[in-house]
Amino acid sequence: MNSLFVFNLGMPIYVILICIFLIGTFFLTSFILYTNASLKKEANLQKRNSIFNTFPCEVPSLLTNNSKILSSYSFVFGLIFYLSASVVLSVSLISDPSNSSFNYLGIIILILNVIVCVTAFLSFGYGMLYAKKHIIFSTLFIISMILLDIIIMVYSIYYSGLIYLSGYSIHLGVGIIFGILGILLTLSLLNPKVKEWTKQDKTEVDGTTYYVRKKYNFLAITEWAAILNLALNSVLFVINTIIKLTV
Repeated sequence: MNSLFVFNLGMPIYVILICIFLIGTFFLTSFILYTNASLKKEANLQKRNSIFNTFPCEVPSLLTNNSKILSSYSFVFGLIFYLSASVVLSVSLISDPSNSSFNYLGIIILILNVIVCVTAFLSFGYGMLYAKKHIIFSTLFIISMILLDIIIMVYSIYYSGLIYLSGYSIHLGVGIIFGILGILLTLSLLNPKVKEWTKQDKTEVDGTTYYVRKKYNFLAITEWAAILNLALNSVLFVINTIIKLTV
């Protein structure tokens, strides 16, 4: 009966997963860096526009031509590559590394990885014209990311020392780093200024009053931080897999 829950992966599969995670990391980090650079170059945007005051979902409407296409596809491809590799590794975690019995922490990690990617995609798809839906999916994305990192840390602590026995597991040191990322993202979400995301600065030019974006929008920053967290999760999964291959 227990053998039904054994999902041991061979070295070739691990190597392929490492490559997929690295490609996903490339796309997600490119999305962040390229978008920030493109926002500053757009002639029709305010000079203060950056990822620090612009929501990820605004990218398709604010950028033009190739910049919009490259940024949007980078994000989507990053999610696809992360989801495909993380699901495979999550399924392998469903086997208890100590006795190959069903592992409930593993199934929670699997579910959270799927929720993270789905809500991230939906929060990106619903622009600020659909502010209420965007905020709902954005909040779910961030919270599920936090829970994922914390659960992975709990998993690594619970199975500390068993990585050398059998199956795939999370190394204790890697798990603690996951937990730290989750805590940092939690602190960002709990920042009281996150609630001020609708506020703008008031300025006057030649007697005319204008409202412009604040230099920092902390809800937007938190959303970008969650995307960066996703990229860092990919790197941590790569490190953990390398550890698995070398022990």
